Amino acid sequence: MKKILRRWILRIILNGQISESNDEFNCFICQYKISELERRIDVLVTKQARLKQKVNYFLKKFQNLD
Repeated sequence: MKKILRRWILRIILNGQISESNDEFNCFICQYKISELERRIDVLVTKQARLKQKVNYFLKKFQNLD
């Protein structure tokens, strides 16, 4: 899922910014934005995994109460 999100975001950025100008500075800014978005995606995926683990833990705990 992480790879799909990255590709989707990269397409949006690359289509919108690099196609406007091939200026070296704009490419540098674009690369910075890409790396920042990748970092944010990693954080969100990690948070999602932790939340999923907590939900599964509580589901198992409540199923054992029956």
